[in-house]
Amino acid sequence: MSNDTDVAIVGGGLAGVTVALRLAERGLHSVVLEKDYLNRAASGTNAGTLHFQLRRHDLRSPGRLELIRYAIDTWQALREQAGSALGAKNCGGLMVAENAQEVDALDLNLFVNRSLGLTVETVAGRALREVAPSLAPSVVSAIYCFEEGSVNPLAVGSYLARRARSAGVEIIERCEVSAISAVKGGFQLQHSKGYVRAGQLVNAAGAWSGHVAKLLGVPLPVHGVRQMVSVTERCPTMLGPILQHIAQPLTLKQTLDGTFLIGGGWPATHLQSGSLRGRIASDALAGNLDVACRLVPALRRTRLLRSWVGTVAVAPDRLPTVGRVDEFPGYHTLTVPRGAAGYTLTPYLAEQVALSMTGGVLPGNFQEFSPQRWL
Repeated sequence: MSNDTDVAIVGGGLAGVTVALRLAERGLHSVVLEKDYLNRAASGTNAGTLHFQLRRHDLRSPGRLELIRYAIDTWQALREQAGSALGAKNCGGLMVAENAQEVDALDLNLFVNRSLGLTVETVAGRALREVAPSLAPSVVSAIYCFEEGSVNPLAVGSYLARRARSAGVEIIERCEVSAISAVKGGFQLQHSKGYVRAGQLVNAAGAWSGHVAKLLGVPLPVHGVRQMVSVTERCPTMLGPILQHIAQPLTLKQTLDGTFLIGGGWPATHLQSGSLRGRIASDALAGNLDVACRLVPALRRTRLLRSWVGTVAVAPDRLPTVGRVDEFPGYHTLTVPRGAAGYTLTPYLAEQVALSMTGGVLPGNFQEFSPQRWL
């Protein structure tokens, strides 16, 4: 199989498919090359939580904070376009604390969140129980953020892929790129089903973006790790807002169909080269469930149905890598690692990459995300 196209995009997750769709809306044809099936790695295996608040240990660089403001608008526009197709739950979110030190951290978060334009308020005592009656007595205070919510990541992936294909994007699955070379007028990519020649190239391979960059001789210190998400049986409605802990790794939410999704970045097994498979680490699973049940005790009477492993990117500075590589005109990178609210920020970043590829300029605060910092 061979193709000539305006843009070749390596990676069929949220980043790659969104870039392809936005480029198609601007008149460029793209071919998306996905080594497995669409939306099978981090984009399809996460819990779909839209985080805008910050945990105590999150990075707070100026550019990183600025991204949150624009991510809210991007998701809002996407939800308005898609209607019910994303499985969106616009329920607000609680960042909870259980002791005085954590309450102090909440107070700092409240100041930062308000500076970003988030609609937030501190809730405690009776007011907190009115928002979330199922919370344990150990939860003494929380920040409630009206903009937070969740989506179904499987539904999001399917929706964007349908729109991209309708816009003329060619998507090739089970198609692993084995070689990339710079040629006159762009790039040539050799893959398991043939080759693609393209004027521009986007590396949106997530946990494998470091490997893809290496094929072109470009350093990108990104690798993959596995983390888990779990789901319970359907339950009566017990929790309206999404739930995070200010100091401990937890995301917890009750979905539209009544199940609970439990995550927070707990580790599974280390990623093996080229593999999406893995096994659950029982000690980490027990730890994740223990935090969830401590905060919402009624969960102890609920059956766990399934736990699964997702593969996420990791970078040394935990910042996104976004933009072009000067040494290879036409080569662009979009990687959002763990610790940077990757699922939440990616649609906005993808729009900015597509804009820059069609004559626009990346915002000035993107300088700290430039791939040039690794060269």
